Amino acid sequence: TELVLADLGTVEKQPAFAKASAGKKEPKDIEYIELLKKIKAGLENATPVRKMSLTDEELLIIKHLNLLTAKPVIYLFNVSEEQLQDSKQTEQTATAILHNVGENTNFILINAQLENEVLALSEDEQKEYLSQFRLTETGLNRLITKAYETLGLISLLTAGEKETRAWTIKRGTTAVDCSGVIHTDFVKKFIKADVISYDDFVAYNGWVQAREVGKVRSMGRDYVMQDGDVVEFKIGT
Repeated sequence: TELVLADLGTVEKQPAFAKASAGKKEPKDIEYIELLKKIKAGLENATPVRKMSLTDEELLIIKHLNLLTAKPVIYLFNVSEEQLQDSKQTEQTATAILHNVGENTNFILINAQLENEVLALSEDEQKEYLSQFRLTETGLNRLITKAYETLGLISLLTAGEKETRAWTIKRGTTAVDCSGVIHTDFVKKFIKADVISYDDFVAYNGWVQAREVGKVRSMGRDYVMQDGDVVEFKIGT
């Protein structure tokens, strides 16, 4: 409710509404004002923007408003150790709770005390401790992964002599567009992208051995980058 009220305040403060009330609206504002009215009516009925079935074009028009209820949602359930161990039953309960309030079932289960305790352990001890709850990662790492999935994001990696770095990109981004994330000039001068999976890159100790065994693929501008790809862009002068 607080988020809906905050968004309602944002919408009502838009200058376009003031212009319309004063009879000064311009033709270019009409579509925008009608959209704001539609959103305002939905918010007044306690409907989050994400549930208003807006088109991609409409969402783009209101993107600059940064409406809170337009954002995707992840629910975190802070459960007991017993509930975490009986994760199947707990997940069914969580799903039922979210269905009852008309929300999606995008959630993860955590135990806040366990998360605090695991931070003091070494990596090997963490794995052993988490295995008691049939977990392979901490709640924080699972939340990061879930956030990437929810937002449609993946990571690509660049690895050179000076540094190795991860870059966050939208899933479905092509190689040429990814090169522009590193430097905008790369898009115009793009030649190709040498690509290898992270696991292969580590297994063969980098580019040299990986190329010797044929694990590096030379891809064109339309190649769709995959999560965990290690890439070396070939750029013209």
